[in-house]
Order: sequence, then C-alpha cells, then structure tokens
Amino acid sequence: MDSIRSKILQISPTISYKYYVSKPSTSSFPTVLFLHGFPSSAADFAPQLTHLISLGYGILAPDLLGYGGTSKPHDPQEYVWRTMSAHIAAILDAESLDAVVGVGHDLGSWFLSRLYHFYPSRFRGLVFLDVGYAVPGQRFDVEMINRMTKEMTGEERFRYWDLFTDEEGVALMDRNVESVLSLMHASPEVMAANLGPKDKTREWVAAGRIAQSHFFGDETSSYFKDKVAVFREGGWTGPTNWYKALRKNLSWEDEKNMKKELEVSVLVVGCGRDEMTNTSKLADTATAKISTVDEVGQYWMIGTGFSDPNNQTPYYAAYNRTYVVVTVFGHGADVSNVADSVAELACLSPTWNALSTPTTTSKAPSTSVASKTTAAVPAVTTSPQSNSSSSAVAAPSSVLRCPRDQAFKGVRHEIWTRTATILSTFTAAAVRGHRLPTDLSHWVSACVIHVIRHNEAFAKSEVQRLCSESHNKAFSRARNARLIMSNTIPNMASDDDKPYCIWYPDVASEETYRRLAKRYPDMRYVVGRACAVAGYAGLYDELGLLPEISIAEEARDNFSNEGSKAIFDTIMRQPVCCEILDDYSRSSHPDRPNSPAFMNGKHYFNIAEDYNIDETSSEKTNNEELAPEHIALFYTPLLSHLPTTNKDALILMAAYEGNIERYVRLRRPKMLHDEHAAVLRGIYHNTTFAKWWYLQEIDPSNRSIRTAALARFIMVNDLSHVTPSSPSKHQVPAMIWWPLIPEEETLKELVRRRPDMKLQVAMACIAGDYRALWEDLAPQPCSELWDQARQAQTRSWPNSPNRNYYVDYLEQNAKEMRCDIADLRTNSECEDAAVRNKEPTTTWLDSGIYAHDFALMDSNPDEDVYSTTGQANAASWELLICSSEEMRRRAREENGLRLYDD
Repeated sequence: MDSIRSKILQISPTISYKYYVSKPSTSSFPTVLFLHGFPSSAADFAPQLTHLISLGYGILAPDLLGYGGTSKPHDPQEYVWRTMSAHIAAILDAESLDAVVGVGHDLGSWFLSRLYHFYPSRFRGLVFLDVGYAVPGQRFDVEMINRMTKEMTGEERFRYWDLFTDEEGVALMDRNVESVLSLMHASPEVMAANLGPKDKTREWVAAGRIAQSHFFGDETSSYFKDKVAVFREGGWTGPTNWYKALRKNLSWEDEKNMKKELEVSVLVVGCGRDEMTNTSKLADTATAKISTVDEVGQYWMIGTGFSDPNNQTPYYAAYNRTYVVVTVFGHGADVSNVADSVAELACLSPTWNALSTPTTTSKAPSTSVASKTTAAVPAVTTSPQSNSSSSAVAAPSSVLRCPRDQAFKGVRHEIWTRTATILSTFTAAAVRGHRLPTDLSHWVSACVIHVIRHNEAFAKSEVQRLCSESHNKAFSRARNARLIMSNTIPNMASDDDKPYCIWYPDVASEETYRRLAKRYPDMRYVVGRACAVAGYAGLYDELGLLPEISIAEEARDNFSNEGSKAIFDTIMRQPVCCEILDDYSRSSHPDRPNSPAFMNGKHYFNIAEDYNIDETSSEKTNNEELAPEHIALFYTPLLSHLPTTNKDALILMAAYEGNIERYVRLRRPKMLHDEHAAVLRGIYHNTTFAKWWYLQEIDPSNRSIRTAALARFIMVNDLSHVTPSSPSKHQVPAMIWWPLIPEEETLKELVRRRPDMKLQVAMACIAGDYRALWEDLAPQPCSELWDQARQAQTRSWPNSPNRNYYVDYLEQNAKEMRCDIADLRTNSECEDAAVRNKEPTTTWLDSGIYAHDFALMDSNPDEDVYSTTGQANAASWELLICSSEEMRRRAREENGLRLYDD
C-alpha cells in the first residue's frame, strides 16, 4: 500500500479515520469505495486497488471503525450503522466525491447495505462480496440463525459469535492474535470444523492453535505477519464491537422503518468454498453459476497463485483483473420462463454509468475462467481464450442486468429464509417442473418435493429414478402421494415409501381411497383423514375407524361439505376420542391409540414435506391474526376441545406467563421463533415453571433456559444447584435481582462459593440496598454498577443520576483511580439488566394479535435484561387483552391507535 496515498481525517474530537485514496484518471471513470470485513483492513484490498488505479479508476478504501489506523472506541454504541455511515459520508465530502460504486466484503456488505439507505444519492452501483444484501428493518437474531443452520445442515455455523461478543473471549483473542487470524484464513475444512460449531472457536484460540493455511505462500507470508502485528497493536475490542452492536440490535431504531429496495445496479458475489456462506446451499448450480472464477477460499483478494494440497488444483486470485466475480447469483440464458434476473452480471467497469469502457484489459491465467461462461451467458463478452497464461479477461462491454428503472428487490442475504424470493431467484425451474436440478440441497429438495406433488407429468419423469436411488425417501413419498391423488395405486415396498398426506393439493376419487385402504390396511387412518377433507362419509363408515381426533379436526375445518360434517358428527357422538395420527412426526399408530384425546390444534404445517414452499402464498399461515372472537382464550379456561384457531399466540403467552398447564398442553415439539425468549421471561417470573424446565432434558443450544431457572432459584434463596465448579462460568446468570431480590445472607454465600459472580452480587446489593455486604465486596467501579446505582430515567429531562450511597461510592473510587466515570469499562452482559424499566409498557393499542416472528421480541425498545439475543415483551398483547370490546373495535377500524393522545 506504500504506493497509494493515505490520509487521516479527524471526524470528531475522539474519532479519526485512516483511508487510502486515488483520484480517477479522467472524469469518465468512477471511484470505487471498498468496505472491508472481519478480520481485515483496507490493506487487504491492496492488489485490487493497485490494479484499478492502473486502469484509471478512482479508489477509496478506509480502515473502518475499530480497525487498522482508525480509532477504536470501546463502547459498542459507537458502532451503530447511522454513526459509521456519517463517518464515511464525511470522508466522501472531504474528497469531493458525489457518487461512487460501493464494494462491501463480509461485514462490510452489511455496512454497505445500510450506508446505501442512509445516503442513496452517493452510489452509482453496489457490489456485495461473499455476504449478500442484508435487508434492513429486521432484528438480527444469531441464535435463530444457528437453530436454522443446525436444522438444515446438522451444524450450527455461527457459534463463533459467542466468543466475539464475550468480554473474556475478546481478552482471550487479544492473547492469541496469530491463532485467531490463522483460523480465519484456514482451509474450508478447518474453518468448518472449528469456526461454526459450539465452543470450537473458543477451544481453538484457548489452545493457541495455528492453522497451516495454504492460502499463504512465500510471497504472502510477510502480509500475514504484518496483519498479526496490526491486530496485536490494535486488539480485538474494536473489531468485535461490530458483532456486539449487531447482536444487541443497537441500530434497530434507526433502521426499523428503512426502505428495503435497492434502486441501483447490483452485483452479488459468493464463494463456492466458503463454509460460512456456502453458495452450494443456496441454489442449483446449473442456474446460479452464470460465470465462475476458480474459488480461492473465503479471502479471494489474497495471493497471486497457489495450489490446494487437497487436490493439487491451481487457483488464481482475482486481484489482477477488474472482473472480481466468483459466483454470480441469477439466471443463465439457457433457463426459460423465469422471472427477470435479480442480479447484474458486471464488473467494476464504467458500464455502470453509461461511461466509456477502459481500453486496457487485464491478464489472467486461462484456467481461471470456467469454459461454460460465454456459452451460458452470451450477453457477456470476454476476450478470446487461449492456452497461454496471457489470455485476457476484459471488462464486459455488455451486461446481464436488471432494468435500472426497477427497484432491486430480490437478492438478499437471508440464506435461511423460506420465501418465494429464493424460489423465483434460484429454483424456479425446479418449482415449475421444467427439469430436475443437479443440486439437491435442503431447500432445492423441498422445491422438488413440492413440484412432484403438484405435477403428475413431473412425477412420472426422471423423478422415478431419483426416487429409486435416493436415500431421501421424501421424494418417493411425494411421488406416491401424487400417484394416489391421480387415482393410481403405487407399489410401496416399505413403510418409508408410504406418504402421510394424500389429500393435498388434490383429493383422489372415493374408489381410489377404498382400494388403497384395502391394499395397505395400515394406511386406513390417513385414508379416513382424506375422507374428512373430501366428504366421503360413506367410505369413512366402511373403514370402521376409532374416533380419531385429527380426522375430527379435518372434518370440522371442511364443515361446509355435508359429507365432512357427517363425519365430524359421527366422531363427536362417541363418548371418548383417541389420537392415532401424529402430524408432527407424520406417523400413524393404530396399535397404540392415545385416549382420551381432544382437539388441540396439533397441526404441523409440513405434512406435505415441502415446507409449504411455493412461488406464491396460497394457504393460511401462522402469521395471520388471532381471530378477535378468540382473544377470550387468553383469559378464560381452555375448553377440552380447542376451537379452530392459530394457537401460536396462546403458546407464546403461556410461556411468557410461566403457565405450566397451558404451556404443556399447547406447545409443539419445535419452538416457535419467539418462544425461547418467552420461556425465559416465564422462568424468571414463575418458580414452578423454572423448576419444571430445570428437570427437562434441554438441548445444549438452549442452555440459557437452565441458566434462567438457576437465576430464579437464587432469587428465592436456593443455592443447592450452585457449587464452586458448577455451573460453568459461561452458564451463570447475569441478572439475579429481578423480579425478586434474594436475601443478603444468600448473596454472601453465593459470592463465597462463586467469586466469579461478584459483579452480579454487587448489582443485587444495590437493588436490595445491602450496604454491609457491598462494603465487604468493595467492588471496583464499572459501567454496570454505575448504571445500576444511578438508575437514570432516560425518558425524562433532565437526565441526571439519582444521588445515593452507591453513586457517591463509585464516583469517589473512580476519582481515586483517576478515571472518568463516563469511560468505565463494560465487563459483562449484566449491563443490559441495569435499566430502570425492565419491562416497558405501551399506550399503543394494536388492531389485533399476531404471532409472527419477532411479535414479542420486536416490541421491546430497550436491551435484553435476560442476557440473550432478544427480550420478549407482551405489553401490546396485554393492553389489547385488557381493553373493552369497544376499544378493540376502534383499534381495528383505525388500524391501531394511540391512547390518551391529546
């Protein structure tokens, strides 16, 4: 970077930025803004910057806040998107740059996603490298992402966040800088094994392990040494504050109403060998890989050439060309009848602003561009290929692109979402049955299952071979269901081939179901369920079934059909019902009926095994409003038979209140999105609920439930579960003084057994005004104790601390230590629990109750007092429950209203 001019800009009295800048050779060339990720700095872009400058482009590459030569504030609040965006805008102003092409890599892509929306006029186009466009207006929930990745792939992929957002973890990283950096630049196999899974990153760093990365050859070894030196000097507090700010959703208020659309040209780039954002998990490669440069690992910008020791395949970094694409998501020209491409295939070329194309072309080895590129995308032109190492790859003179006058709405970094956007973008061909994809990853397989069920011709095509050869019997079950619904009885050799749902999307004839039950007697109850849907009362009577409760619910849901009504009446006339069909496991147990059984809404919305996936939404979902007439279910005893309703809201409220009877009856085998947060709140407020949960077998990923139960036990003065070695220091509760305050004797014994809980005990002393124990502890000043002592009311003015014994003590000790009380270091997650109002209420009366994702977690405007990833707050639901029918009616008519608003 010595050849590129660097500058220092003083943004404020405490914040300065170092950045590298070079003006374009002429006004026809744009300036490219590079935003690096973790653990990086502007220096990581050195090869690209040098090359782009040689072509005439302008470049601007700052060390972002917390990195390199830029300031590194300790407070995560300094790392909110709005503040950092203003910093970059100030740099653009200082360099008199009106509009640039923004390039973001890794966390830099998240930053670019927000920077654009704060300053849209400053961008000509956007490039997202390795991490796609992060749609604003959604709370970040790494725990949810980990649960999703575990469900999809069998592994949690983002557990390294636990280390990055833990103060002790950051201190551990500071002591083992080279170990951290070597893991971040290790082979994909090493990264997959040690970066994503639970506790693996902490174990790696604690052991001081060094990965022998093949991404660093002789000529880049000095680069790695320089990088180690930079992070040894600057430390990890600044870089990891990005993760803390994200995990705490500190930018939520700024972005919750932010636009989601991008209205400039966009290029999305992914790495096929990056285990954290593996492109093979997102799309059928036949349609997604429009153009490919051989994968170079997570950090594509490093090195000139090296060999992968696993297969001796030569790889070449893309730094010596403007064409920096690794994998572009979109549709190739060979795919017909698809929606407009949502990604633009382009490079860092002036085509983004109708500017002239540079005459200089960049050179690269011929092996680095896939041979199918020009065939798959004739709209893109490249220089002729040859067998020599001097083959040219020019900036394309034409691009496959979205029209500039259309808002870009498709490419998102929601790789775990279950939306039609992903379908139309990546798997439309599969959904429409045009062909069988080659990549049968999780969501693509769901698309295949969906189209098999909906398309008889597809079910009789090459899918037959897939069903016979694949270990995934869901394909075979979907095909057999389709054949049955098309009035053909298939040969089903094993139980694994027998479908559970044989009535969606179509019903077979009554005679087909009759023959099916005769040929496969163990399927009589699913045939009875199909009769309830179709209204085949005569066949139902012939089957001689026990009064099965899910059949009754299905018949009730189709009450407008006379035959279905007759089936319902037949079942409900019996003195007792039983449960034989289980939607959750898609199984039938006629030999083990569960009786008595009641209609309990035990529907699981994946009985077709396609996750309700489709290009358009045609079914009711759990996100729909709880019917107004069913709000009374919150405050009246539940009937034996639950009415047809969306019971998700009832589950969440039962968990939130810690109501064991309701919760155990209503809950499903898998938690709802907000359920974990609601359970934590219920445990903190209900001792019996805490004890019940403590005795359950809890998945290790939900260890915070056991931690919350332990907090409740401490608050009622029980220490029988606390020993000097158990629980581990990572599982002790942060808040132990709300909603109950333990006795002073309990706290004294607790800190004797567990000196590592001194901070929690000191905070409890403030809550309980236990001055004798406080003086015995003689705690050092820190931000948690300061916030706990002053209990500032942030919603009133003036915002001044309450004067008391503890405020005076901390001020005096800070003075003796010669430190500013405002700069006290944060030592733990306890700080979130130091707020005065831990469960804010609301005067906004909603129009209804919805149990969508974040329904409870979004309603809490402050931090999470339970030290997890989102606090549940049912204030808006409680207000609606308490309101009169007249007020509820007004709220529905006005789509919500503010009470007492004069």
